[in-house]
Amino acid sequence: MAYDAEAYIHELDRQAVNALNKFPQFIKLIEAYQASYDEKTAKIEFLSSAVRLGKDQMPEIYNLLPPICEKLGIEVPELYYIKSKQMNAATGGSTQPYIYVTSSLVNKLSAELLSSVLAHECGHIACKHYLYHSIAVQLIDGIDNSSFGRNITIRKYLSPALVKAFLYWDRCSELSADRAAVLCDGTAEHMIDALLWIHGYGKNVDREAFLKQAIDFNAFVKESKINGTLEQMMIQKESHPRLSNRVYECYEWSRSD
Repeated sequence: MAYDAEAYIHELDRQAVNALNKFPQFIKLIEAYQASYDEKTAKIEFLSSAVRLGKDQMPEIYNLLPPICEKLGIEVPELYYIKSKQMNAATGGSTQPYIYVTSSLVNKLSAELLSSVLAHECGHIACKHYLYHSIAVQLIDGIDNSSFGRNITIRKYLSPALVKAFLYWDRCSELSADRAAVLCDGTAEHMIDALLWIHGYGKNVDREAFLKQAIDFNAFVKESKINGTLEQMMIQKESHPRLSNRVYECYEWSRSD
């Protein structure tokens, strides 16, 4: 039986979505824009420049995907391989979700860690993150540097406060996707190791020692309102939570009922 996304969506993710859903006209506008423009340009880009994986194309990577999708109760998305020195993976698409992985990620991660990364990306699909995530991606570099900034109808909705709200939700959504990976693995260890590798610490850093650091980080942030506020100020323009935060959340989720 597949896992129900409602059972593992992070409470901060849920709260942030509820806040953003108070702008229904803006959301409908973005949905139409994505379907008519972003999804089609992404399809052209990947089909023309990347390698689509399948049973006949790098099957050792592709075959990691279907069992994950079965566990999370989603259709198997298209999986693309792109050449890049960055260790990265991402999910996109609304009506037809897709995932891409970079050559550096594939070359450096073991199969079990790569499987965790794919489970994280499938978690985004299962939680239906793609629409709001695509908005956040556009806004990371600010309104003026996004395609939204050139659309007068969309731009009128985008206050600096709403931009921050989307980036805040984007960070929260990563915690839900990490939980999906932990569920698929049955342990937090693989996802934590994958995160350490992606952040450049895979070869030299001891997982247990870093986990203690992550626990200390969480305790320090929660020690006072000032500490928590400072931490939020430092990351307000970032799309992902900090490494220690994600490691701590994976660990706590794996220990919960």
